Amino acid sequence: MKHKTTIAAGIDITAKRAAYDSVCKRLISEKIILAWIMHSCLDEYRHTDVSIIAEKYIKDQPLINQVPVDPDMTGAFLQNAGQEQTSPTEGEVHFDIYFSAIVPSNNETIQLIINVEAQRNFYPGYPLTKRAIYYCARMLSAQKGQVFEHSDYGKLRKVYSVWLCLKPPQFLINSITKFHITKDSIYGSNPEELSNYDLLTVLMLCLDDAEKPQGEGILKLLSVLLSSTITADDKKQLLQDEFNIPMTQNLNREVDNMSDLSQAIVEESKARGIEIGEARGEARGEARGLKAGLEQASLNAIRNLMKTMKLTAQEAMQALCIPESEREDYLAKIAQ
Repeated sequence: MKHKTTIAAGIDITAKRAAYDSVCKRLISEKIILAWIMHSCLDEYRHTDVSIIAEKYIKDQPLINQVPVDPDMTGAFLQNAGQEQTSPTEGEVHFDIYFSAIVPSNNETIQLIINVEAQRNFYPGYPLTKRAIYYCARMLSAQKGQVFEHSDYGKLRKVYSVWLCLKPPQFLINSITKFHITKDSIYGSNPEELSNYDLLTVLMLCLDDAEKPQGEGILKLLSVLLSSTITADDKKQLLQDEFNIPMTQNLNREVDNMSDLSQAIVEESKARGIEIGEARGEARGEARGLKAGLEQASLNAIRNLMKTMKLTAQEAMQALCIPESEREDYLAKIAQ
């Protein structure tokens, strides 16, 4: 019965963790939160007010787990990336958050395609940087046939992949790293315009999961917002007081949801740990009991052979195929 209960608890906690991850993504996809990330980390928005970015430059509603990463699927979403829709293929790997943004540049408007990922496991078995670059490459290649046709590569839009690492190694906590394409003139001089090759940027923000995050700016905002230990009220207070983020009905609800789920996961993990510990204790007790019973049966058999067959202890153990490593213990018990 206990075994069945433990499995049920495991399924339940897995569902809660999935719900928790969904809340994280919904919180990050709030336009005001995305605007803070863009203002703090993207060169195009560094001098633009956060509220203006949220209201004017984020195009339509960000898509959550809807745009597939792999080939032959992404292009269909690029065309109408602001419309709610469901992937036609189940089981695909999807971008966590996907949206388009516009930014004034001189006298023209360029469009950026931005992807934001929340990553809990910093060492999933491969370098996260390579995966992030692959995501950028997919966002670039998927534009053909949607953003531009045939050989009109001049219309190619810049892409960003922003990774929020929730549990990075200690030496990377409170760090922001940028990976991008740069020009290196090996011989001579090439006056190529930056906009022609600055098309792919990966940003990794390594957050602080402590009860009192030590980071500043966007690192502190995201560390507090996505914390599993800080209370909902404290989160709301900081968002309003330090970052001037209004607590809308939706944002307020999601912060509460995250706090409730986090607490439920902690409590269920503790309960499950106790239950598993009890089950293991019972199993160890049963194993010890079985071992003791087998040893007593062997000891009785040795004594019976010694009595009925007039054998020595060593001869009786030889006849019973008692392992050499155990014979000293049996001799000691026989002598008692």
